[in-house]
Amino acid sequence: MGFSGGGSNVLLPHTHDGRVAQDGGPLNFANITQSQSAAGEVFYSDGVHLQQLAYPGVPAGELLTAAAASTEPSWVAPAGGAATILIDSQELGVAASDITSTFAAVNQSDISCIFAVLNAVKGTSNVEVRCQVNGITTATYDSEIIQQGGASLSSYSYGLNDGWAVVINNAGNEIFGSIKISCNSVNDTIQARWEGGTESASVLNQCRNTTAGQTSFTEVKFYPTGGTFSAGTRLDVYKIEI
Repeated sequence: MGFSGGGSNVLLPHTHDGRVAQDGGPLNFANITQSQSAAGEVFYSDGVHLQQLAYPGVPAGELLTAAAASTEPSWVAPAGGAATILIDSQELGVAASDITSTFAAVNQSDISCIFAVLNAVKGTSNVEVRCQVNGITTATYDSEIIQQGGASLSSYSYGLNDGWAVVINNAGNEIFGSIKISCNSVNDTIQARWEGGTESASVLNQCRNTTAGQTSFTEVKFYPTGGTFSAGTRLDVYKIEI
């Protein structure tokens, strides 16, 4: 039955079906149709009427869930452990002298650490690979490295570089590893732990940067000290929430 009452002041039943003459037309949800609802509310049916589920007052990563034996959706905290959230991903389309991830500031007080995963191919063998944080280039990066290459176990101390030495000189061109980075506003340091390696060696690296006043993260950069990274090199950066 159409929207029009045929002269009557009684609103007849209608469906807002645009295919039916005088039926009101389809509702326009593109920032046009209004409702008596608060920002972020979710609409669902109870089988008879539409209901509204309020948005969390202080959002903390809740998930919209259909709980067992329930008849309506609900917001619940994520199950188990800290949430790991991708904040940026970069992939080289052509060879380059570095791969850099830049993102909106992430405060250390809101997370446990930044987690960066590097999957790289060095365009040149026997060069060191370094990591910089927040665009800092001053010589304040200290690295304590243990490297296993074949049957050989070696330790190295790299102090006051312009980046952490996460992979030292070796013949392996393929690199895969991850680095967990956190900062401490009390001691004015950035600390990190790199785990990874190349075709020819595995590396465990404890890292420290003494640059003062670092309480958030905005950038992670990897670069070889000579040559380039090949096309296809990838960098993914995550934040691990508390």
